[in-house]
Amino acid sequence: MKMQQIFNETGVNYEDTVARLGSEERVLRFFKLFLKDESYKNFCKFMEEKNYPEAFRSIHTLKGVCMNLGFTDLLDVSSEITELLRREDIEKAKELMPELALQHEKICKVIETI
Repeated sequence: MKMQQIFNETGVNYEDTVARLGSEERVLRFFKLFLKDESYKNFCKFMEEKNYPEAFRSIHTLKGVCMNLGFTDLLDVSSEITELLRREDIEKAKELMPELALQHEKICKVIETI
C-alpha cells in the first residue's frame, strides 16, 4: 500500500499537507517530529491537575500542529475540546478525551511504521 493511502485512511489529508510543506520528504520529517511533540501529553497532565488554562494552551497548540500537518481527525476533536475549554465547559471537554486519545494514538502508530 502506498504511503499516501495509509495516511488518507487514518484521517490525514496527505495531498494538502505535501502541497503546504513543499515535498514528501519535508512531510515525513515533520511527521516524525510530531512523535516528540509534548502538547498532547501536557494537555492530559494539565487536565488531571485541573490546570485548565494550561490545558487550553496545550490543546490549542495541538490543534495548530494538526492543522499544519493535515491530521484531520485529530484536528476535529482537538478543535472541539479547544472551544469547550474556551467556554469553560470542562465536563464536556473531559468527555472527549477518550476520542482524543484514540485519534492521537492512531496517528502515532502510523507514523511509527514509516
